[in-house]
Amino acid sequence: MTLVEILPSARKLSSIEKLQLIRILAEEVELGTDSLGKNSSEEETEFWLQASQVSLDSVWNNDEDDVYAQLL
Repeated sequence: MTLVEILPSARKLSSIEKLQLIRILAEEVELGTDSLGKNSSEEETEFWLQASQVSLDSVWNNDEDDVYAQLL
């Protein structure tokens, strides 16, 4: 679910309900978890490791570098 999908419903909440929602979301952010209890820092770390691997593979795993490996 995206923010664009949720926003119309959130706007219909009473002021008290909006404050409650803000508190709940702030606690999740403070604890570093999402609504499913996953640790967002672990998810973020995994995302960046996977994203960087593609770049590293294109730089380090190529035929041109095999010439240097033969020199070792």
